[in-house]
Amino acid sequence: MLLREGFEEKLDAEDAAAANEADMQSLERAMAAAEKALGKAAGENTDTAAALAEAERRLKRQQQQPAPDPEEQERRLKKQQQKVDELKRQHEREKEAQRKLDQLRRDAQDAKGKNGKDQQKRGLERLRRNAGDAARQAKLPPMVPYGVTNRAAAALIDPAVLPDVPTAPQNLEVGLAIDTAFWVDNIEELNTRFNGWVAQ
Repeated sequence: MLLREGFEEKLDAEDAAAANEADMQSLERAMAAAEKALGKAAGENTDTAAALAEAERRLKRQQQQPAPDPEEQERRLKKQQQKVDELKRQHEREKEAQRKLDQLRRDAQDAKGKNGKDQQKRGLERLRRNAGDAARQAKLPPMVPYGVTNRAAAALIDPAVLPDVPTAPQNLEVGLAIDTAFWVDNIEELNTRFNGWVAQ
């Protein structure tokens, strides 16, 4: 009986370790997806910063140039100011995406548990809590129109942005479900057929 209990404890420990390993793999996949989404927005930051600087220089030059037609000058200045304002907003969104990406990386490092299992559990729980929070997820689509995983986040997303989000309720109603079993059974054959078609 004692041997059986010890064996069951070992199986429980192995199951817990396997679950923990599955959690870590899931975390790594989520991190890769989040880094791709946020990294894209953050990576574009330098392009926007350069475009913003150029737009501000043009606006300053236009303000300093005398114009024969004051109405035309006013129209051009207003148009250039709108461009500067939009680039500033975009630049701020990208900086916020970079901050979120940095925080996500820090949470992932904590979750990997450099200092033991307790820290690993706390870090993983904090990452789940932060990444899964509806209010936090609702802040992502205005920066990058990717879907959210928490359905409650849809109610918090700006109504002007919501139609572009794949997981918006109106888009989920008409979306197609992926048949995972079909792809598992047929992926090799379909890849072969696709590659043959592309090679023609």
